[in-house]
Amino acid sequence: MALRVDSFHISVHEGDCAIHLLVEEGGKRPKGKTEGKVKAAVFIDSGKRPSSNASKTDVETLVLPPARNTMKWIEQKYVLDTNFLELDSIVITHWDTDHYLGIASILQDAAVKTKGPADINWLKWDKKTKKPATHFYCPTKKKKKIDTIGTSADGLSSAYFKVDEKTNIVSIKSKDLKSPYEFAIFHSTDTDLWDVLGVDFFRNKPLAKSVKGSISLPELVKKHGLSAGQPGMYCIGVAGKNLANSPKTLIIDDKSVTATNQASIAAIIAWPPTGTKKAPRVSHYFAGDLGQTFEQPIQDWLTAGGVNSITSFKVNHHGSQYSTTMKFFDTFEPVNAFVPSPTNGRHGHPTWPVVFTWYIWAMAYNTSSNSPARLVAGTFPAAIMRNDKGNWVGSKYISPAALVDAKYSEFQKFIQTKAAGLSKKLKDRNHLQLEDIQKQIKKKGVNKKKFLADRFATMWSSLCFPDDAYHVSSCGAYRVTKGGTPWESLLFVRIQSVDNNSDGLLKYVNIDSVTLRDLPAPTVTKAGKMTSLAVLTKPTTSVRKTTTKTVPPTKARKKKKKSIKSLDYGLAEDDSMEREVDYDLLPHACVLSDALYVADETNPNEMTDLPTDDTTASLDNDAEESEDSSSDFTDVEVDSTSSEHTESEDSEDSEDSEDSEDSEDSEDSEEVDIISNPSPTLVQSPTRETTAGDWSVYTSDLTEEEIRSNGVTNFERLPEGEMNDFVSDLHCGVVWLTSKPTETGSATPLQETDEWQCWFHDVLNAKDLRALKTDSMTLGGFTMKVSLAPLGSGPVTGSDSLPWLEFTTESSVIQNTFGSTEYFLSSGLLKDRSVLVFGLKPVQPSQKVNLGDLFKFVGLADLEKNPLIALLSAPAFKVPSNDSDLQKKRNAIWFIPSFDYKTALRLQWALDSQTEENLNQLLQHLSLSLSQTTVIARRSSSWSTNGDESQIISDGTIVFLAKIQIEQIDLDATFDFTKDTTTLTLTLDTRTDKALSSILKWIGTIMRVTPDFASLQNRSFGSSKLGSFNFRRITIQLGKDPETKKVFVEDFRIDMEVSLQHSSGPTLFLLSYVYNSEDASSVQARLWCPPPPLLSEGERLVLPAYETYQDMKPVSIDVTNWKRSLNLAALAGFDDIPSFIPTEVLMAELRANKKGVSFSGTMKPTPPVGAVPTFSIAEVTLLVSYQWGSPSMAVMNLPKGTFTGTFAIKALLQPPKEAKFGEPTQLR
Repeated sequence: MALRVDSFHISVHEGDCAIHLLVEEGGKRPKGKTEGKVKAAVFIDSGKRPSSNASKTDVETLVLPPARNTMKWIEQKYVLDTNFLELDSIVITHWDTDHYLGIASILQDAAVKTKGPADINWLKWDKKTKKPATHFYCPTKKKKKIDTIGTSADGLSSAYFKVDEKTNIVSIKSKDLKSPYEFAIFHSTDTDLWDVLGVDFFRNKPLAKSVKGSISLPELVKKHGLSAGQPGMYCIGVAGKNLANSPKTLIIDDKSVTATNQASIAAIIAWPPTGTKKAPRVSHYFAGDLGQTFEQPIQDWLTAGGVNSITSFKVNHHGSQYSTTMKFFDTFEPVNAFVPSPTNGRHGHPTWPVVFTWYIWAMAYNTSSNSPARLVAGTFPAAIMRNDKGNWVGSKYISPAALVDAKYSEFQKFIQTKAAGLSKKLKDRNHLQLEDIQKQIKKKGVNKKKFLADRFATMWSSLCFPDDAYHVSSCGAYRVTKGGTPWESLLFVRIQSVDNNSDGLLKYVNIDSVTLRDLPAPTVTKAGKMTSLAVLTKPTTSVRKTTTKTVPPTKARKKKKKSIKSLDYGLAEDDSMEREVDYDLLPHACVLSDALYVADETNPNEMTDLPTDDTTASLDNDAEESEDSSSDFTDVEVDSTSSEHTESEDSEDSEDSEDSEDSEDSEDSEEVDIISNPSPTLVQSPTRETTAGDWSVYTSDLTEEEIRSNGVTNFERLPEGEMNDFVSDLHCGVVWLTSKPTETGSATPLQETDEWQCWFHDVLNAKDLRALKTDSMTLGGFTMKVSLAPLGSGPVTGSDSLPWLEFTTESSVIQNTFGSTEYFLSSGLLKDRSVLVFGLKPVQPSQKVNLGDLFKFVGLADLEKNPLIALLSAPAFKVPSNDSDLQKKRNAIWFIPSFDYKTALRLQWALDSQTEENLNQLLQHLSLSLSQTTVIARRSSSWSTNGDESQIISDGTIVFLAKIQIEQIDLDATFDFTKDTTTLTLTLDTRTDKALSSILKWIGTIMRVTPDFASLQNRSFGSSKLGSFNFRRITIQLGKDPETKKVFVEDFRIDMEVSLQHSSGPTLFLLSYVYNSEDASSVQARLWCPPPPLLSEGERLVLPAYETYQDMKPVSIDVTNWKRSLNLAALAGFDDIPSFIPTEVLMAELRANKKGVSFSGTMKPTPPVGAVPTFSIAEVTLLVSYQWGSPSMAVMNLPKGTFTGTFAIKALLQPPKEAKFGEPTQLR
């Protein structure tokens, strides 16, 4: 049987946690088991508690669930020898609390609940002796000095663990245990290095004790004696040693990385060589918190062993500045990079240097023949979240030191070398080149943190996961571009390692779900026609080429919106207003001020390298506006959009001020797009190939003399205005026509080699792009024809099944497409934005198109393998043939110029009646019947280049919208599809008393379960009361039974709206119920905050990413009375809490069951203005509980009918300036 390795990287509250399974594929599987048989299991690291004295509630809700639920998922899906996943090994890479406290808590909880020795079912035991058979590995037992570092690495924590010196058995300790509980066989390097180094953790097999001298990777694999196709998990570094040079002591220059981190265990998944190959293949690499320099000898050892690629790796140290070496990407070209960033947003991981490094490498690596490189984290980066004032809320984690401080010279050299290499390729083809990022950030007037944060955000949104749907904030966050609240959280990411070209398959499971989902990875397609241009992105009419004088593609020369405070989105008040960051077009979540809790750093072992106050001042002393400035707004160029919105990085409580004047108009201080958005500039172009009768329309940025000096005679310059702004944002600053338009109403074709025309040819399979002449404008609009051929095919003709779609900017079509032209100019440009919008005309004659063709057009050919789609017989949809079919359906194309030529497409067409009938037959046994079913196909594409070819980077989605009636309740239905999964969401946007009971009745019928939580409605506690549970939506994962071939419900979640009525209420919570066979009556809820000020519904509808079905608004309250916080002290009637302790929380959770109700919340007080005080309150955690049953059924064993509350305060005591680390002392 073939073997593979399934690696589960688990999202924990803070720290690192993974489970690696050795899996046997094939063989007979019991019903319900979709995966192979587990042959071995290794648990590596485990995260930490919120604090060393965390309450049982914290442990139960934050620490235990991620690992427990992942193990439970494995037990449900995999074939096991018993009913439980039994761990062969537990590995603690090093003794930092965020790596071992989680497993300590899990072991304590299990030991306390066990009936006696050898009773923890997820560990292995000797059946005869009842002694542990699971092995426990760590770097050191005792505190140990690491050679060449000069400091000692921490050893085993005696507060939690005890090792019996005679039996070598390790036990877990707890105040709730009478005696330590034995659980594993102990291994460390204290007495024998080879007790850990070189061990195969899957088989707990060490190397021979007689090992001497260096050991190469081929020798390591050979000594373990595994045959082809049998992977091992080998320890290749520990406690400052590796397998080279007898073994070699690693040399460390990263003085800021602690000895404890540098003692980390490094391991690989390696496969024996096959055929004529001499080198083993390495498919996965993970190395705890090793620093860059310390890790380099290990990487050199791998290279010497013949390893030139590693498909997947875990980024060291959570993506901190001291994580995986910069050479790693170039040397091993990893397709998957996973960052175990904490779900609490702490430390600002992953840091911008890691993301920048990965991104610039990925630009060069990604080609149409490679699988696109992917960077995946445990949660959306805290450093690039905005609040409702448009400020970066995590800017304290953006340190510019890595680009300006001499101690980071290696990083700076790497960035320069990589950028220079790519720029040379671009220069050789007369391409837009990359600017010198170090030079730009050092310019006078540049706000360095904003400069980096803007680029960080753009890079993340283009190629990284998770997106803004997975927000670290549990409430108060809204997805600005797409609509809706980001409630999702990752449970784990699974990476499969196999010994063939399928290596690296990456999927994930969300919290409160059992469905394994495909990662929404972008596709990279060669832009053939753009690549074939003699001058890569410039037709012969271009007069642009890079020089030292920079003209940003979004230079502040346009009539754009005024500076906006708190997102009031007003229009420009006068023509002098400068361009601003148009981040309505950038995927991000907007967080209510103070609603995002990001804990202050207090652990120097886990610090991102933030400069001291003195260093920060020296870095920003030339900037006219720093992060601590009292002025709110600074103009900043943003990469993937040309309209710009000024923003503030100041604290959220600072008062709004008038727009500041900085020096960005001067040559020395212009900010330009670096790496993610290089900038075109003006100089001499190549000799022009003339075409008789052609006509060029230039931006007025170019003078007549500049144009004529390049041999261009047939041209005009646009007058100042929106169309001039649009053309100036094209790569070439020109639209090249086949002839001069003379008649009003004429449609003049663009030249075949016009660069914009070539882009539409490649990205949309478009032909016949024409400029529309009006009375006053040569470029009064545009029209083109698009083929439904597969993405990247170009305009395909000769197939009756692939209709031509005509898109135009004509006002009458825009009116029909959106229902209004209020936000449009007559040219099709959006007012105050550099965005051109095309609407779809009716297609004649009427025809049907196979759904598979639509999948291929949006780059999702694999959707035909979806279990539900595959059951449909020749699924088809109707192409709209009249205005009625298209009315307000938003069938449109959006084009955003500037560097990346962002092009978004949206089609909404009716499903063919026969296909709808077939779908209803498949869902009949679920008592579901659809009507008015439409298909929404979306694709967002952008231009990129690796220097050799132009590329189309795309991501697409397919959604079915329908109406469904259940028990006479009318619901809006959406079907979301991936290759392997179908998610059905049923939403109710009205308040109906019978809705919840009807849904529960339906669930009981199809699943034979009876969720029991309705009795919790309208329960009173003290002077407060839980309101009725208003059903809002149910999210269902649909699967296909492999035997009956029928669709079935795999799992479901019910979301309900409840208003908490109290003295200052009402406060809204969104309750979620996920069926759990152990406790079917529990519900959990999060505070539902009102949205920040957003665009009007009408304006959001004309933007490319927004969808109304993703939004959900309250139905139980008057939104004018919607509270954005919850005062827990007032709720419980506590009147003796000191006044200096805040009790108003914006990150609140509610848990209720038959036993009682509890509320918890954490608040970070607003920081004081001015100098940081010596003593300050950093955070306050409050817990309020009320028990309404008998004492034996209390939520926390509380007296009946009373409130009980606890609060924990964390205070910070600032250290002297001369202190070694500079972090505050934490007091609790």
